[in-house]
Amino acid sequence: MVDINRFFPSKYLRPTDLEGVPILTIRSVEMISLNGQQKLLCQFHELAKGLILNVGNSRKIADVVGSANTDDWIGHRVALKVMPTSFQGTTVNGIRVVPPSRPATAGTRSASVPADPEPDEDASPDDVAF
Repeated sequence: MVDINRFFPSKYLRPTDLEGVPILTIRSVEMISLNGQQKLLCQFHELAKGLILNVGNSRKIADVVGSANTDDWIGHRVALKVMPTSFQGTTVNGIRVVPPSRPATAGTRSASVPADPEPDEDASPDDVAF
């Protein structure tokens, strides 16, 4: 069998190119002409193919980075996630930019993990659960 995605390769990132939710580092953002229209192409250090940015993904990167200036995006990390989206009246898989998940670091707690309760002054060392 022939996989049509391999038979008709794209020079730009497609949903079938991604596995999982990769966290990527922005290498460059440039304006290109594609089918007679100006588009933003976002390149990543970790991938050979770049992502053509739509308005939603551009705004999400600006939100994650804290700047609408594409020069400020270089070196920042974002995650890409394949999600269903509507395109020309049909539901298709699309690539969405999402904030990268951040693992907890030493000395920090997740908001969902409650803090240790105050120690009971009347408790003996034998009452402490390990």
